Amino acid sequence: MRDRAEPTGRLLTWANLRRPVFTGGRANRLRMGAADEARERQIYTFHMHVTTGVGGGLSDEQRIESAAHGLLRDLGRLTRALFRAGEFGLTRSEVSVLDALADAPLRVTELAARTGMVQPRVTVLLQKLEDRELVTRRRCATDRRAVETSLTPAGRRLLDQGRQRMAAALLSALHTTTVDDCERAVCAARESVATLAEAMEPEAT
Repeated sequence: MRDRAEPTGRLLTWANLRRPVFTGGRANRLRMGAADEARERQIYTFHMHVTTGVGGGLSDEQRIESAAHGLLRDLGRLTRALFRAGEFGLTRSEVSVLDALADAPLRVTELAARTGMVQPRVTVLLQKLEDRELVTRRRCATDRRAVETSLTPAGRRLLDQGRQRMAAALLSALHTTTVDDCERAVCAARESVATLAEAMEPEAT
């Protein structure tokens, strides 16, 4: 058996590793500055460390930074792809409001906290959604000074249909797996993202 620390094979070649994984081809390499080059070498060093035992000495922060490299970009790509698949006919902000209302009626302050938007922005979105008869607003039963917003049947139907299209798109994208495998992959991804979100914003859970 080959020693894990032996720096041989295509995976362990700097030029080979950085080309398909980190730079996306010759055009990106030509645009790469010295700082980017140094950063990619740092990522490569960490990759060598975790896969072969070679290249240790990184700090805890550097190890996490390397592990999280591209996380925001990949999450953004997935979010955009799912939103397109949902074919909601709304903006992403409007869908975020509908999604936040899926479980129970909420006040504007609660919606702002759930969606990460400022209250004036939420108020504008609610007016647009109400004009389309997707949400309804009424006085809170326990506090007549407050107003709660809830989904209308049309709003819930639009949200549910969009979610079904998103699920179908995921299943289609993972066409090489069984339904059970697809479900496990999606659940694992959701749990991983939820773990990071809860760690970063424990007060929002």
